[in-house]
Amino acid sequence: MQISQSSTSQRSGVTLVEMLISIGLIIMVLAVVLSGHLYGLRLYSLCRSKLQASQASRDMVKYLISEVYSAANVYVANSYSDPFHAITNVGALRQGNALQIWLDASNYVCYYFDADNASLHRAVMGSTNINFLGDSILVSGTNHIFTLRDYAGQILTNETGNVSVHIRLEFQGTNYPTGQKIDYHKFETTISRRSSFSS
Repeated sequence: MQISQSSTSQRSGVTLVEMLISIGLIIMVLAVVLSGHLYGLRLYSLCRSKLQASQASRDMVKYLISEVYSAANVYVANSYSDPFHAITNVGALRQGNALQIWLDASNYVCYYFDADNASLHRAVMGSTNINFLGDSILVSGTNHIFTLRDYAGQILTNETGNVSVHIRLEFQGTNYPTGQKIDYHKFETTISRRSSFSS
């Protein structure tokens, strides 16, 4: 007896054309996914510098607002020194880059601009610790950080009535991913004291 082998068995396989088409489709899908991720990273980098600038502004004034609200007296000076040389001449504009806030009759806090490091600092009376509040601050000769103003927004030339502290901060933010300080930001606000000025 003779056993005949069937020649009808089929072998499945992939042709070169089918493989090239499959690889091409995979590459196209990967390119779309990667371009979406790269776009998301660029958008994140752009938003990150803006959000960090907002956070830096909040960090700079988180103590300042509550201290000005409850201040007994507020003085400004052109620069920080110990003792504090406040602008007190009649007729002189009350504006400068250093602010002294008397919380009561025996305690004060100073905020000042350090021109050597282009940074803002906070010093508490009787403490050797100086808080660093922010860097890359831009100050020109005519733009002062701190200004004492009246209810109408006019810069004071003497100590009369309730004063408001006008704060103007201009600083550069770091642009990611380059790490260069090229984004310009400006923070400006006015804080009014709750108590009457007493000299």
